[in-house]
Amino acid sequence: MLLEELELMRKLRAQEVLQELVRKGIKKINGVRIADMEKKAEQSEPLDYDTIMNFYQNLLRKEKEHFEIEKKKKLKEVEHWARAMREEEKVAIEKYC
Repeated sequence: MLLEELELMRKLRAQEVLQELVRKGIKKINGVRIADMEKKAEQSEPLDYDTIMNFYQNLLRKEKEHFEIEKKKKLKEVEHWARAMREEEKVAIEKYC
């Protein structure tokens, strides 16, 4: 009873993750088309939960790393801009004095 409920929860979660991947524009997981996986699920064949979740976790990790890289780039741009503004102010003050 408990194992059946767990298996059902895993199947539902795998289907949710597959739908999320489709929304993100991903068509395949490790060479297997997501559409084929969904067809198998409709035919009551078990989904490979571990493969799906590992792929999804790796995707999330890569997205987070990309976000952090972009964040650092923007922070550096702001720092460069602030420094340039200070340099311009310094030059203007020196000309005035």
